Amino acid sequence: MKKPVLTLLSIILLTAGCSQRPATTKIPLTSAHRGAATIAPENTMASVDSCIKYGVGNIECDVCISKDSVFYILHDSTIDRTTNGTGAISQWLSTDIDTLDAYEYTIERDFKRLTNT
Repeated sequence: MKKPVLTLLSIILLTAGCSQRPATTKIPLTSAHRGAATIAPENTMASVDSCIKYGVGNIECDVCISKDSVFYILHDSTIDRTTNGTGAISQWLSTDIDTLDAYEYTIERDFKRLTNT
């Protein structure tokens, strides 16, 4: 993942909850934890885009911090399950995290799980 995309996503997610809304605003009927994880790899831009496409009213994401204090959207404290890397994200530098593959790795893992191959 690229830093500018994550930074922009973080700003959007953080400021979305800060805007003033009229008292007549409806509470979202749908919520997505880690985005649309059944459609796209969790906590990716593809997952967030799917939520927007299908009108999900609320997207909840978790944030972790790298060794050099860069914020990443990640549910686990390790990168093992969602990328091709291993170990705690807090022990990785952002320049190294940015080279990891979250998308293809997750798609391949889920395909193997679903097809039992």
